[in-house]
Amino acid sequence: MMNRRLIPDWLFSLAAILAALAVALYIRVVLPYPVIFDGPWIKFSGVDSYYYMRLVDNLLANFPRLMSFDPYSIYPGGAAIGNAPVFFAYILAGAIRLLGGAAPAQQTADTIAAFIPAVMGSLLVIPAFFIGRTLVNRWAGLVAALLLALLPGQWLSRTLLGATDHHVAELFFTSFFMLFFILAIQHGRRFTYDRLRRGQFPPASHHIPYSFMAGICLGLYLITWQGALMLVLILFIYFILQFVSDHLRGFPTDYLSKMAVTCFLIALLIFLPVSQDNMTLLALAAIILMPAGLNIISYVLSARGARPVYFVAAVAGLLTLGGIAAWLFFPAIFSSVMAYINLFFSWRSGQNVVGEMKSLFFPGGLFTLEMAWSEFALALYTGLAGLVLLVYQGAKKGEPRHIFMAVWSLVWMFISFGMVRFTAYFSVCIAVLTGYLAGSVIYALWPRREQIAEVKPRKKVKKAAARPLRLSAGRMTILIIVVLAVAAVMVPCAAAAAGLAKGNLSTPPRPGWKLWSG
Repeated sequence: MMNRRLIPDWLFSLAAILAALAVALYIRVVLPYPVIFDGPWIKFSGVDSYYYMRLVDNLLANFPRLMSFDPYSIYPGGAAIGNAPVFFAYILAGAIRLLGGAAPAQQTADTIAAFIPAVMGSLLVIPAFFIGRTLVNRWAGLVAALLLALLPGQWLSRTLLGATDHHVAELFFTSFFMLFFILAIQHGRRFTYDRLRRGQFPPASHHIPYSFMAGICLGLYLITWQGALMLVLILFIYFILQFVSDHLRGFPTDYLSKMAVTCFLIALLIFLPVSQDNMTLLALAAIILMPAGLNIISYVLSARGARPVYFVAAVAGLLTLGGIAAWLFFPAIFSSVMAYINLFFSWRSGQNVVGEMKSLFFPGGLFTLEMAWSEFALALYTGLAGLVLLVYQGAKKGEPRHIFMAVWSLVWMFISFGMVRFTAYFSVCIAVLTGYLAGSVIYALWPRREQIAEVKPRKKVKKAAARPLRLSAGRMTILIIVVLAVAAVMVPCAAAAAGLAKGNLSTPPRPGWKLWSG
């Protein structure tokens, strides 16, 4: 007898996304609305928001040209904007011109700009849902989307009404990049150059649209924030681990090089017209060429029947030689890269002057969980449990989507533990990892056909037959416990998020930036 779901998959997905979106918009728009729209002026929820609104005012008056020098930026002489990545200013100005006309009134421009971060932040429940669904099942996606809508801390403060700063654009582009990249490696794993030579192009090209979209998101991220190279470092680590994992297991590695060229070439084409930063250009060139080189080495060693451990030795040797060569022949670039990495991974307890640079667990030099609770509440522990399970599954089965999500989460975890600013990135991971944990438990109790079949080397993949819903009393009890546990995680998050969203803001009203600028 055929097993049919009571709720079609598309309807469940639509309902889950709309529910999470409604919760996210309520917290980000409805709750802070009386504080932001207070009297005749609009109050933006952050000091840096006024800096961006000054850029937007200038850009609207001279669209599409942005001023190259800001006399009010650094007292007393001002500062050149130069090649600073200010794409978020164009997002704001573009949306204002689209919705408010070519010459919008100041009140109209400020109103539209105030809503943009809340809308962009709320839309991130969409990639959270589909990432969770891709990793396990739709229940994982539902938990991930709802939890992301409720998480407090830096994540919420960056996505509130009136938070017109580039941080929300960082989170927007990286989250959608993560989704498209996972879909690309999932759909592209069956690609081989042998299939392409045999004329089997359609089956080998399913990953191309996802690689293309991931490249667009990466390129836009690079022109939004000057610290975007951290994402390239994460990808560099991922590719090395995935190449090693695939080669040791006997998987063809062609898909990795094909996907890297497609994705990162698109990002390079977006970045080049905007900036010519040498370090970024070299990083993009390396992340394009490195997978191609490792693919060739893997193919040659496999063709000659060499032991898999030789590939590991070759990778380690190339990394060592590359580091030594960069240190000897490009000392300035090597020093810049090392300083860049040290900035992100430094756990200096003395970083207590700027609030967003404080250590998560040592904000005042002494260990405390107070700040971690304000950022994640109980979701921190469920997320870390999900990360442990994900690392185990990735090491056991070598699934690319599991390995990528594990690498992504681990890197952002270490960075956010050292600097609270980056907990906004890790919040997305926490939501997905919690959903992964809940979805894995539900799948263990109730295996479904929606579980994505794993790709086996040189073997035909057969989908497991769907099982009817037959839960014993014990399994039903466990399922109820899981549901209650998820609710227990979400309730403190919701309470903290509501308190933060309704909090009084210390920023001045709209004309205040003129007084601050001197």
